[in-house]
Amino acid sequence: MNMSADPPLPRLDQVWPPPHPVEPRSWQGTTLRRQNYAAVLRTVLTDGPISRVDIARRVGLTPTAITNIVASLLRAGLVREVEPPSLGRDRGRPKVPVGIDPAGLTVLGIFIGGTQTSIGLIDLAGQLIAETDIEQTSESADELIEQTAAAARELITAVPLPTPVLGVGVSIGGWVDTERGTVRDHVHQHWIGAPLRDRLAERIGLPVVLNSNARAMALLESWLGAAKGVRDFIYVSIGALVGAALVIDGKVYDGAGSASGNIDHLSVRVRAQERCFCGRRDCLHVMVSDDATLRLAHQAGVDPSVASVRALAEVARAGDAAAQRVLRNRARHTGTAVGQLADLLNPELILLGGSILDAPEYLDDVRRRAAAGAHAAPSVADIVRPSVFGLHALSRASGALVLNQYYGDPLAHPPLALGAGA
Repeated sequence: MNMSADPPLPRLDQVWPPPHPVEPRSWQGTTLRRQNYAAVLRTVLTDGPISRVDIARRVGLTPTAITNIVASLLRAGLVREVEPPSLGRDRGRPKVPVGIDPAGLTVLGIFIGGTQTSIGLIDLAGQLIAETDIEQTSESADELIEQTAAAARELITAVPLPTPVLGVGVSIGGWVDTERGTVRDHVHQHWIGAPLRDRLAERIGLPVVLNSNARAMALLESWLGAAKGVRDFIYVSIGALVGAALVIDGKVYDGAGSASGNIDHLSVRVRAQERCFCGRRDCLHVMVSDDATLRLAHQAGVDPSVASVRALAEVARAGDAAAQRVLRNRARHTGTAVGQLADLLNPELILLGGSILDAPEYLDDVRRRAAAGAHAAPSVADIVRPSVFGLHALSRASGALVLNQYYGDPLAHPPLALGAGA
């Protein structure tokens, strides 16, 4: 790898200033205490602003325990009190809502697409602070890692932040091995076993969490989007690549070998003229991916200058019958796969994301085909919905990978973790 001479950024524990009083060591020991802190902080994220009384009801702890935990989170700068317009005569701290303090910490989110990389700074509430998009200059893993790391460091330096960046979340399509931190297979980038997590961590100088873009989007949807409060759902991404993410009992499921959600080779029971990269002709990927959709459109007589699904949708809206037929067939093939997933997993909700949302007028075709093909899930048409984030939140979703670890155990990370040495 051709590495630049830039020195790595300091490690987090070398630069994090304790801006607030931190908890003594005695507050950090037990598993139960860690679980309680995590439950309270996550409840404030998903349901806040929320009163201490309501937090106690949601998480099943005593009001005294909630008061103590919230006081600790306030001192650490992770939550803040949000005064309602009027408290009336019954004024008191237990009824003053608390919400996440966005300035409590910052993470970096990186989404590596087929030709473009999006890099964003995300606050503790999961909102975007700043973002930059870079056009990829090479398919080489080494060169793309170097380009991405340089752009990430530049963004961190350019944007004034209240706290140092805690870590980096990275998402990418294809088969991502979360345990090894590698991209095991990526058909567009032509990567096999690329050690993306460790190389980026080395070059950026911060810890990195790596996962697929579909799982990252599912996580963001479960916190702040259409799947908020839903325990079991599927996120289906139809775009340059085809994939899915399973959320089971409120947790994103990676599966053995991190291979869950590999739906691009589901049979759609129709044979394409072109072969899938696996060699078959009936795979979902070869019928609905962006490249396949555009190829089918051009073969059907759509102007070859139409180079994106969004442009194809505009041509269809202008009355091009061939474009309409291709997009409708794409939706129906997607519906075939969705019906199979509904029968197999019986989820509460199935969310659709990716470029299929560039033509939302065909989503009813997805629903009708899914309902016609499903057997054990006859109400599947009612649970198929579009992502609320569309295509424009992938760096936020990537940052959510780091935030997910933080919200899962806030006592293990700064600023609360600094008390371990107090």
